[in-house]
Amino acid sequence: MAKGFDKDIANIHAANAAELKNRLKTGSVSGAYLFYGDEEYLKQHYSDELVKFCGDRKLNVRTFYDDDFSLTDFSDACRTNASMAVSMFDTADSADDTVCRMIRLMSVSFSGLSKSDEKYFLSQIEDPDDGVIILFYLYPGEEDKLKSDLYKKITKSALPVLFRHETYGSNMLLSWILRHFSKAGIKADRHVISYFNNYVGNDMTTLKNEIDNCIDYLRFQNRDTLTVEDVEFICKKSLNAQIFDISSKALDGDIAGAMAAYKIFRKSGEKELLIYGTLSKAVYDMCTVDRLAASGMPAAEIVKKTGMRDFVVRKTLNTVAKRNRETGGSYPAYAAEITLEYDSFLKSGRIDGYYLLEELIFKLASGNRKEE
Repeated sequence: MAKGFDKDIANIHAANAAELKNRLKTGSVSGAYLFYGDEEYLKQHYSDELVKFCGDRKLNVRTFYDDDFSLTDFSDACRTNASMAVSMFDTADSADDTVCRMIRLMSVSFSGLSKSDEKYFLSQIEDPDDGVIILFYLYPGEEDKLKSDLYKKITKSALPVLFRHETYGSNMLLSWILRHFSKAGIKADRHVISYFNNYVGNDMTTLKNEIDNCIDYLRFQNRDTLTVEDVEFICKKSLNAQIFDISSKALDGDIAGAMAAYKIFRKSGEKELLIYGTLSKAVYDMCTVDRLAASGMPAAEIVKKTGMRDFVVRKTLNTVAKRNRETGGSYPAYAAEITLEYDSFLKSGRIDGYYLLEELIFKLASGNRKEE
């Protein structure tokens, strides 16, 4: 969720991407826009799509950053007519009604504006001239700017578009990945594309870089088909994938695998609570699947009720059956008990968090019950 907005408003802003696409399709692009969110690839893509309506970029695109913004320069930029690049021998008027003028405001805080300045500034964006595009652009992690009174007013005059990361395994994201490989003449089965997505992550800039790395490698190898082994050899595993390895191996009873994955994570310097949160979620999901299965609900119905993927539900059921046999009792109940216990230890702050996490991973993997 975007900070500064509640969930419903954030969802509306995300849905505004459809309106943005429609304006680009019809060419009705004049007006003000606010781009924000974590998916930088899409923000840059749609910013570039708007720039295409501006003819010569050097002549018709003015960019302001926080340290060089002035109200006077901004106002002048809004009133300047768009121009076409012309030859010195061309006697025609250089102004062109079919070309837009674009003003980009990159992460500008507007902290130096007085109340009267703000009023004048807002009047400029409420009804910009035809052919003028005003784009407010916030980088990932800058959503706090949206809490300011001025930015709240900007969202009422501009079209706010929230660019979120696509969820892992979404049809849109998998199709996008496959399209880039196909365009380069590289073939890949759907399960390999899904594995690539889970292994690399869901940030599209990172994905595109790793796609290009895979393409370059396969061309060097004179091959045209991507495999899981290629992904593991070429690509950098995402932080989420590393954390998932820890939790899945711990719950599956693979102590060596879980600790090996944990040591790689610890070297990254990330906070231990990232792993604990994933472990807690994995245990909660396992308990939910176990409870629904015990009530007689078939796997297909559990998938529908929980929204979990089919293969995840089936793998969880197999894990529960295996761990119940190994521990001689209800492994989900044990995992929930031990996770809650370490939650209180971590929150007390009296013991090193990494030390506690190592103990928790070991106990979840071993499945040993406490002495009664």
